[in-house]
Amino acid sequence: MRFNTRSHLGTLVTGTLALGLATGWSVREAQWAKAAGKRIPNGTVSLADVPLTDATDNGKPTGKAAVLLDGETPSTQSMQVGRFLLDPGVEPHAPHKHADEELLIVSRGTGEVYCNGKTVQVKPGAVMYADPNVEHGIKNTGQRPLEFYWVKYLPHASK
Repeated sequence: MRFNTRSHLGTLVTGTLALGLATGWSVREAQWAKAAGKRIPNGTVSLADVPLTDATDNGKPTGKAAVLLDGETPSTQSMQVGRFLLDPGVEPHAPHKHADEELLIVSRGTGEVYCNGKTVQVKPGAVMYADPNVEHGIKNTGQRPLEFYWVKYLPHASK
């Protein structure tokens, strides 16, 4: 039997390419499946679908909260939408900052929002926006719960 080096080399190259493609495909599929699990689905979430749970700050009750949406979108690394019923006289936590952009939307009650060094009195219809790493917070100054929604998102890095 005669050994044909050229034929053997062709088979080796073809096999190596096939193995490389299969491995790459498998890795891509695994990454896609992992990412798909974090993806916020298209659709609508009803408040009745997401129960409020007790919220605390350093062990002290602050009200009730619910996360309505949490995950990735085509244009964000992360996005979270939530609802908070803030007890009278408290804040959910001390003013803070983070890498996400954030909106707070007051829907019920009265309070004050601290953002970028300024404190503003708020009532239903007030909207706060904070750039990444801008200190912000909210406090209920009324006698009844203050309801607000938050939207936090971290865009994908610019290409």
